[in-house]
Amino acid sequence: MIENVHEVDEGQWDRWNEAQRKLFNAVYEYLNENQDIMTHSDAAPIEDEHWHVTAFNAAFTAAGEVSA
Repeated sequence: MIENVHEVDEGQWDRWNEAQRKLFNAVYEYLNENQDIMTHSDAAPIEDEHWHVTAFNAAFTAAGEVSA
């Protein structure tokens, strides 16, 4: 069972299947650690608090695109 370690809304987490949950966690964790490869090299770094929201939203979107 994939744990909801990043505090996705429980109602949404319950609607996702295992593949969606796994993808969310993987994408979110990867993006959080790799802002530099996801933003333009000339752009100023995004504050961590803001980047975490961006990473969460991207992971949430990716998980929602996985077929149930």
